[in-house]
Amino acid sequence: MRFALGMWVMAALALSGCARQASVRSAAPPAHQSRSNPETHLSADYVHPPSGLRLKAPQGWGFVDKPEVDYVQAQCQPTKATGDLPVMLLQASKISTDLSMEALVAGYSKQMARGVDSPDIEKDEQIKGGTGGAEGYEIVFTGKLKHKAVKGRQVILRRDGWFYVITQMAPQADYPRYSAAFETLTNSVAFK
Repeated sequence: MRFALGMWVMAALALSGCARQASVRSAAPPAHQSRSNPETHLSADYVHPPSGLRLKAPQGWGFVDKPEVDYVQAQCQPTKATGDLPVMLLQASKISTDLSMEALVAGYSKQMARGVDSPDIEKDEQIKGGTGGAEGYEIVFTGKLKHKAVKGRQVILRRDGWFYVITQMAPQADYPRYSAAFETLTNSVAFK
């Protein structure tokens, strides 16, 4: 999952002219262990210091100390789950472009087939009023990942020269079970 999804997101960022940007985890004390690595602890909050983006994990979820893929700045997962899904990933990149948000998202959407087989876009629209003070766009999609049906949501934000992609994905049959957690994380978006 992580390689295909990673290629998809990286291709989209490259298309939009975004550069990779390092980040630092928040200093919140670890509360739980990661499902993928028992030595990794989960935190309730995440801060992206270069841009001031703040996220809060939904109840029963946490941010890993170090995401499994180096170009992902934050990885949030259930504290008591196993496997790759469900997962929420954040990528943040500093961008310099005159393209409109619609043009950035259109280019990004065209790259979806690189990460998810047979993607079907269910929703592709601007978020009225933005999210957390950032200009926002939302894409909801279904497709196959490693031959398994998945459903995902991407919230794409732009603010003060930063481009953010929050990817939220689960097995398609389980998506309704996680949609409230996905919405909680999205609603937690704030900037200092």
